[in-house]
Amino acid sequence: MREVSHLSSGLDGDDRDIFSFFSFFVSNQSPDSQFDARSVPWYICTMITESQLMIERVQTGVRMEKRLLKVLKALAEYHDLSLGDLLEGIVLHAFDGKTPFSSESLKRIHDLKKFYSLDLDSSASHRLTEIKRASRNKSALETKTSERNALNKKIPDKKILDKKVSEKKK
Repeated sequence: MREVSHLSSGLDGDDRDIFSFFSFFVSNQSPDSQFDARSVPWYICTMITESQLMIERVQTGVRMEKRLLKVLKALAEYHDLSLGDLLEGIVLHAFDGKTPFSSESLKRIHDLKKFYSLDLDSSASHRLTEIKRASRNKSALETKTSERNALNKKIPDKKILDKKVSEKKK
């Protein structure tokens, strides 16, 4: 470990422990070993470079067409990305007026659309209407009607309520 200890001088705490762990095994290799201290992957943790941006993500409850979501999930899996990372990339490219997909990815998307029977294209944008499904307790129509009735009910003014309360006390 003495051979590589000068490499760990800039590390702190856990990073130094990880470095020490790996360098111990490397320094104890036999002289015939082809793996020497100069080829130790001495920094195992994720490093943030100047090209990486620190951001804050939030959880969102976005609703979208079922088959479209299946294609997006499959495409994200194919590229070894999370769905959120894929969507961020698509949106950032769209904001810049650039296409987010290579010709190979476009072929993959075409295949995935066939597989998931997604027959929608950009012409369907802003024209999609969701099918309202009835809940177990109330149908969608009953829910809308009860919400509308609640909004249409007149809420009494505070002065009127105070007057009624004072009349009841008398």
